[in-house]
Amino acid sequence: MNHLENHPRVDVGEVWTDERGDRERVVAEGSGAFVGGMWFTPDATAEGGVRPLTVAEVNRFADLIRSSQTDALEPDLSEARSAEARSGDARADDATADDGGWER
Repeated sequence: MNHLENHPRVDVGEVWTDERGDRERVVAEGSGAFVGGMWFTPDATAEGGVRPLTVAEVNRFADLIRSSQTDALEPDLSEARSAEARSGDARADDATADDGGWER
């Protein structure tokens, strides 16, 4: 049985495809463009005006991403740590409960 037969077809309109070449995309997107498994950056001195990022540049880029993700998640992580600490205190007070909170 094909389950798709039971669902109405949804028309999503025209599908856009990027017909630009890799070099054109890198120049348009700027530093940190991802093409074919590698990160590239525009460079007027390089052949074709594009060069791969160096290891140091990739590491810096990864550090920036990691830092921004940590900053974005910090409020949620703080709240989760606080809730975990509160629930841990409650369990510690109950000598008849094991680590899972089940009473013996």
